[in-house]
Amino acid sequence: MTKLGFVGAGQVGATAAFSCLHQLDVDEIAIVDIQEDLAEGQSLDLAAAAAGLGEVPEVNAGGDYELLDGADVVVSTAGSPRKPGMDRLDLLEKNVGITRNVVEDTFAHAPGAHLLMVANPVDVLTYAAWTISDLPRNRVFGMGSWHDSLRLRFVLSDEGYGTDAFMLGEHGESMLVAKSAADVGDTEPDWADIQDKICGLAMNIIEKKDYTNWAPGVATANMVKAIVENEKRVLPTSTVLQGEYGIEGASLGVPAVLGQNGLERVLEYDLADEDRQQLQDSADKLKKQIGELDL
Repeated sequence: MTKLGFVGAGQVGATAAFSCLHQLDVDEIAIVDIQEDLAEGQSLDLAAAAAGLGEVPEVNAGGDYELLDGADVVVSTAGSPRKPGMDRLDLLEKNVGITRNVVEDTFAHAPGAHLLMVANPVDVLTYAAWTISDLPRNRVFGMGSWHDSLRLRFVLSDEGYGTDAFMLGEHGESMLVAKSAADVGDTEPDWADIQDKICGLAMNIIEKKDYTNWAPGVATANMVKAIVENEKRVLPTSTVLQGEYGIEGASLGVPAVLGQNGLERVLEYDLADEDRQQLQDSADKLKKQIGELDL
């Protein structure tokens, strides 16, 4: 039996839950939100959609974390939304408090769950959640660089390149293309232009519709599926690093193997000096933010 929990019933949480119905067999879904009417409305809509997909999961919702009892994976999208022109790190102070409540209440009721952080700024909140939980890093990790990698692959395809490439680092302004690990064809792209287009794509979406939901929802479901179905799939994941790539004291996007044990291991690619330095710079930025927290 597979049970998934979603803390946060907003656009991303609801889309992630729907995407999970598409991608894997789910027996039960629980949606928890401080806005109980929103959670219950999303659950009813989701249950009706599931019927159209030929699925019959039990869908429960409300404001009580007891609904998460027995969950295999819990996805947290709970947090204050990002507004146009707002840096993800501007959200830090407000969302750390929310994260503390999510972590404590989730593991009080679902002590065996894997917690997948999605709310922004996801890398800092992943580190905060891991610290608060006092659990091994394989149990608490985040979705960030895989979302960025989907955008990268869209841009590469649109430009006529191959799409075997991924993003590293912060899910934010210091993210980087892992250029030395990419295989996109015989012609080398203008990587600076590609990265500019990725950043422009993200802000264009925010400016036009105020939020993103489809890509992060699908990316989240990809990660949940890898865990539940023990795929041993390599996905860029916000991971608390413990010496890999010469980095400690921060969580940021690196390639990791996801399976039934959660984040099973980090893959260390032989990055070129430029990529490695950019990754270190991204880590330093995040560590500075983490250092300002009272954890």
